[in-house]
Amino acid sequence: MTGTPSTTGHRTLREEWAHFSVTQLCDVCCPSITNGNRRRDDNPTVSPSQGTAVHRAIESVLRGETPPTEHAAVCAHATAFGTLIGGTVTAVEEPLVTPELELIGIPDALFQMEDGSIAVVDWKHSADIATDATTRMEYPFDRLPRCALARYALQVSLYGRLLERFHQRQVSALFVCNVRTGRSYDLPYLRLEADF
Repeated sequence: MTGTPSTTGHRTLREEWAHFSVTQLCDVCCPSITNGNRRRDDNPTVSPSQGTAVHRAIESVLRGETPPTEHAAVCAHATAFGTLIGGTVTAVEEPLVTPELELIGIPDALFQMEDGSIAVVDWKHSADIATDATTRMEYPFDRLPRCALARYALQVSLYGRLLERFHQRQVSALFVCNVRTGRSYDLPYLRLEADF
């Protein structure tokens, strides 16, 4: 990331956020749950390497492979979640590239639903996901509370918008699934914030 976009001047929002990933954009606008350029999520005891290992294990399950035994519990939550929503996995950790905006997003999983629409899923491995806050995110998302759940809603909404606008896919649902606790969140589609 080259720096924080300014909120002044005559540049458009599109120009302001060019060359960013969806994750970087969310980190800049919701710094209360970040530590420098590295997200700390809601549980500082979960290291980035642990989170990466969990994501890889879930990816292996979604691809029909056998996961490592040390991650059996979180993989069971991910499998149960996939069964619950009833979709078919169509993509796992595949980048959504937008040459026009030079913005990239990498959703954890995309499920195709019976009607052909897409459910965007992001896996989290936190002890808990904060759902309320007394302050707001930074511009241009200052309508949203500065809490983990709102940040995740923004993140998956941006993935949804990238799918619709640049990949001609209809998005019908957005989820965050906490594979540590087994709790999933059916998130609102923040179309106003994600429409860039």
